[in-house]
Amino acid sequence: MTQLFANVSLANTFNTWLVRSNQLIEYINKSANTTGIANLRSANLTITNISTISGPTTISGNTTWSSPTKTISGSNTIISSNVTFTTTGAIKLPAGTTAQRALHSSVGHFRYNTTLSRFEGYTNLGWKGLVVNSAIYVTNTTFQSALANTNTRITTLDNTRKSNLANTNLYIATKYSVSNVEAKFVSNTYAQATFSTLLTALDKASASEQTIQPSTVVANTFIAQQGAPIKTVSSNTYTLIASDNGKYLRMSNTGGVTITLPGNVFPVGAELIIVHSGGNTTMTFANAAGVTLNSLGGSKIIYYQYSPATLKVISSTEYDLAGV
Repeated sequence: MTQLFANVSLANTFNTWLVRSNQLIEYINKSANTTGIANLRSANLTITNISTISGPTTISGNTTWSSPTKTISGSNTIISSNVTFTTTGAIKLPAGTTAQRALHSSVGHFRYNTTLSRFEGYTNLGWKGLVVNSAIYVTNTTFQSALANTNTRITTLDNTRKSNLANTNLYIATKYSVSNVEAKFVSNTYAQATFSTLLTALDKASASEQTIQPSTVVANTFIAQQGAPIKTVSSNTYTLIASDNGKYLRMSNTGGVTITLPGNVFPVGAELIIVHSGGNTTMTFANAAGVTLNSLGGSKIIYYQYSPATLKVISSTEYDLAGV
């Protein structure tokens, strides 16, 4: 008696079908419709031109699907062999939301999560997302939450430090301002302070508050601080200019020298010292138009070498000449 390796019940219309037994291959021709329950079991299976396989199905052995099978359905469909798909299309995987995941503990399941827009598989650690592109990473909500808290803390600390620094700067500017330091000098608060400490305090004051400058102590001249700077003039005629204020002018020409005093050049109180160093010839002062020159007996001439004369500015158009 022929023994079949599989029971075949099909719900399709067919003309010829093949049954492989343990002894031979039999071809059975049918001219009528064959109807049966959808239950298929086979050790080695090749299926062509099949549209639907439904119901509980177990397929074992090497299996080849050589045409686009439309539907395989059933609550318990098992393929326990190597499966080869020769189509150039694609496999449609189960797809659903996170809430629609199957509840089980069997590893190896594979699906597409529509909530997270990613493929995922069930492992011994539960459902895990799969990285399918180097630009896609598995979301780590714990790390993201910790990072957000860290960023918030950094921002808070930074704002606190900025506030503290602003308060510190205000305190320093108030405590070490020049007016504050001067007030403490007056009240003798700094009587025991060292000179270096006072310099440090002044350095911290605003530059705009430091009004004590050597060049402005005595009417923009240098005489009272460090002596009159020396300027040498080699020509035999010379008209005074604004930068001569506070200078010691040495007229080095060996012949007679004439010096003209201009108006509206020097501030009131300006002072100049002039000497003829070039030779024992006369040095004459000539006032420009509109300028008054006051001197002993109206004299305007220095006769001897190294005999100094002093000019003092009384007004913008008036000089006093001493030494003649």
